[in-house]
Amino acid sequence: MNEKRGMTGSRTDESCLLYYIMSIAITFLLLTLLNCSPTHVQGRTQMPQVKTAEEFILTMKERLNLNAEQMEEVRPVIEEDRKMRTAIISKYAGQGHEAMSQTRYEMEELRRMTESKLSKILTAQQMEDYRKLCDEEVRAMRRDRDDGSGVGQRMPRF
Repeated sequence: MNEKRGMTGSRTDESCLLYYIMSIAITFLLLTLLNCSPTHVQGRTQMPQVKTAEEFILTMKERLNLNAEQMEEVRPVIEEDRKMRTAIISKYAGQGHEAMSQTRYEMEELRRMTESKLSKILTAQQMEDYRKLCDEEVRAMRRDRDDGSGVGQRMPRF
C-alpha cells in the first residue's frame, strides 16, 4: 500500500510541476503579447514634436541675450536646423527600433553642423547656454514622449 501512495504522491508532484511550468509559460506568453500590442508599439515609435524655428529663436533671444545682429544671423541657421530636424523625424517615424540608430546618427550630424555655424555667431558663453537650452529641450521632449506611454521606452537622442 505504501508503494501505491508513493506512486500517487509522485504523480501529484509531477502534476504540480507541470502546472507550475504551464503557468510560467502562459504568463510569459501574455506578457510578450501585451508588449507587442499595437498601442504599445505605437507609443514606442511615435516621434516627439520639435519646437518651431520661431519658438526656438525667441527662446534663444531671451535665454542667450542675443543682440539684433545675432538674431539676424541666427535665424536662417535655426530655420534650416528645424526644417532638417523635422524631415529626419518624419523620414523615420513609425519604422520602429531598426530606424533609431540611423535617426540618432543623422540628428547628431545635424547637431554638429548647426553648432559649427552658431559658434561663428555666438560668444563662448552663449554657445554654452545654447547647449544647455538644447539639453533642456531634449529632456522635455523625452518627458512628453514618456507621459502615459510606459516605462523604459527609448527614443532617438537629439
